[in-house]
Amino acid sequence: MASKFDWQDVIRGFKTILSRNALLIMAFYILNQYSTYFKNGFRSLLVLEDVGLPATVLGLMISMFLAVGMFTRSPSGSICDKRQDKLKTILIIVGVLKAFSCLLYIILKNEIGMWICFFFDAIVWSFTTVAAPAVLAKSVDKKAMGSAYAMFMGLQMVAVASARPLGAKLFGMMGAVPPTLIAAGIQLLAVLCVLFMDGEKLAQGFSAEEQAPTLEKSVDQKAIARRNTIMGICLVALPISIANGLQMVSYQMDSGYGPAYANVIGLDYTVAASIGGSITGVVGIIVGFLCDFMNPYIPLLISFLGQAIAPFMIGSATTQSAYSLALLVFFCTKFYEIPVRIVAMKSVSMHEQGAAQGTVLLVMDLFSIICSTLCGAMIDQFGYRQAWINTGIIGVAALVVLVVIAMLDKKKRGKKAVQIM
Repeated sequence: MASKFDWQDVIRGFKTILSRNALLIMAFYILNQYSTYFKNGFRSLLVLEDVGLPATVLGLMISMFLAVGMFTRSPSGSICDKRQDKLKTILIIVGVLKAFSCLLYIILKNEIGMWICFFFDAIVWSFTTVAAPAVLAKSVDKKAMGSAYAMFMGLQMVAVASARPLGAKLFGMMGAVPPTLIAAGIQLLAVLCVLFMDGEKLAQGFSAEEQAPTLEKSVDQKAIARRNTIMGICLVALPISIANGLQMVSYQMDSGYGPAYANVIGLDYTVAASIGGSITGVVGIIVGFLCDFMNPYIPLLISFLGQAIAPFMIGSATTQSAYSLALLVFFCTKFYEIPVRIVAMKSVSMHEQGAAQGTVLLVMDLFSIICSTLCGAMIDQFGYRQAWINTGIIGVAALVVLVVIAMLDKKKRGKKAVQIM
């Protein structure tokens, strides 16, 4: 990541973004996510209205869904790395199963059936969200991973914006069956994208500096990947994943309690949050491209700094202008996930991309579950304002952790450069 910048290397790397597999995995992910969000738009309505279950049971099902998805992350990453030669076939099978998971909701329309649906849905959803970015990372040059991931996430965010409300609207107009069939059909279109992928190149993977001239070097890369992975967890990506996990405190404080806090202090949340949220997506895409032209730790440090300052501003704001400014700082610097994923991608070989993606998502899921309870406990114990101040203190701790990780990474790369010379 800190190697000498070379325009020719970057241009060569950018050409790989236009490769067949890279473009098709982007299309697969967009369709996969559209199907997911479209189905999620009416899934709760189906459980509450068609099956007639209480909201408490629905809440437990959603919690179980998230827990199962979390525990599936690491095994999914391991499969992507260890069975790369069969990855195209695996993606096709899981894609078809994900389409079938949509249909299960109208086949098993009782309480036990809904538990089965949520469980099965969580497994296939978790695998596809780990596999798609891993396949992208295996299909492009490291010099262009930032730009590729920015396109990957940016196109997906734009494309799926209408999915959830459209799913809910069609459910209200037509009932459960037509939108469920549509969700399954969209998922099968995603599978069609995989069918047209180049299986041989997908099995081989791509990384310009890792194209081994001898079998011995190739075996060494795989041996290193095995040493760096324990129980599906990528040890190289684990530190940055933990730093990213600490940001889930401020994320949960806002997503779970932001509007409620605004009501308590009598200020408006919606306008600044809407503007800031729109800016976040645009900034995130720009940052993704910049990560190919600078050290990804630079925008990441800026993001962590903003996330450390903003909670103090939110907790101490007493006027609408001060509160709106605090929210804008918070949302405009909430782009850390993209550079975190890029740091993880660029830190490992193609043989570890699945484990790296699974590790980032696993830690994020774990911290999200913990932080939801932590935020509620802080509010009950200290009140909203002090809870936000405490969140700022945790944000400072996350910033310190990130600085240490960046310094250690720089030192490690310096030693490697000396060894090569």
